[in-house]
Amino acid sequence: MKDTNAKYVVLGLLSHSPMTGYDIKKSVAQRMSYFWDISYGQIYPTLKELEENEQITKKVEVNEHGPNRKVYTITDKGLKELQIWLAKPAKKEVHKYEFLIKLIFGDQAYPELNLKHIQEFKARNQKILQTMKLFEESLKPILNQNEGHYYVLLTILLGKSISQTSIKWADNALKMLQDHNSKEGKT
Repeated sequence: MKDTNAKYVVLGLLSHSPMTGYDIKKSVAQRMSYFWDISYGQIYPTLKELEENEQITKKVEVNEHGPNRKVYTITDKGLKELQIWLAKPAKKEVHKYEFLIKLIFGDQAYPELNLKHIQEFKARNQKILQTMKLFEESLKPILNQNEGHYYVLLTILLGKSISQTSIKWADNALKMLQDHNSKEGKT
C-alpha cells in the first residue's frame, strides 16, 4: 500500500460507523476536503488490504433494486492498529500549492494571469470558509452528544483560520500586484 495514511483515514472513519467505499469517499469529501483527499483508487485497494489483514470485515447487503452494498466494519485488530498509529508523532506538514509555483514564476506570465491565479485562490478559500462555518454551526447544537464532535470542531476551527488568513493574504497580494502593475505601466 503506497499511501499509508489512506489506511488510517479508512480505519478512523470505520471506527465511528460501518461504511461502504462510497460512504468513505463522501465522508472524506465532506469532513476533510480542506486538509485531505482520497480517491476511489486509494480506497478500494486499502479496503482489500485491511480485510486481508483482518483489520476490517465486509458484509454484503443484497439490494433487489440495485447493486449490492459492501459494508465494512472495523475489527478489534483494526482499532488497535489505529490507536497505535494515533499515539505516534505526526509527520511534518507538507503544503503544496500549485498556484504558488505559478506565482513564483509570475514574471514569465502576463500580469492578468497572476491576478487571476490569486483571485481563484481567494475564491477557493472563501468557499472553504463558508463550508467550515456551516460545519461549525451544525456541530454546535450536538457538540456534547459525541466525543468525536469535539475533535471534528478543532479541525474545523483550524480550517477556518487557514482560510481566513489565506483570504487576507490574497487581498493584500492583489492590491500589491495592482499597485505594482500600475507603477510599471502593465495595466
